[in-house]
Amino acid sequence: PVVLGRDHHDVSGTDSPYRETSNIYDGSKFTADMAIHNVIGDSFRGATWVSIHNGGGVGWGEVMNGGFGMVLDGTPEAEAKLKNMLF
Repeated sequence: PVVLGRDHHDVSGTDSPYRETSNIYDGSKFTADMAIHNVIGDSFRGATWVSIHNGGGVGWGEVMNGGFGMVLDGTPEAEAKLKNMLF
């Protein structure tokens, strides 16, 4: 088996009022809604595990990230989950 993982998503999986979401002015830059939506979606698409964590280059307490991991074991089920996650 191979494990594919990402500590935080490159697109919409990071809520950082000091970097990625700094130009959002409706107040949502101070919430973790994008990271939470990403993790919930990943769990439904078939990720083996999901995580919510903070840090990510701008410091503890300054950013929330969504991450995932997938175990790819060569089964048709793993292939279907991988397609759901990547496409």
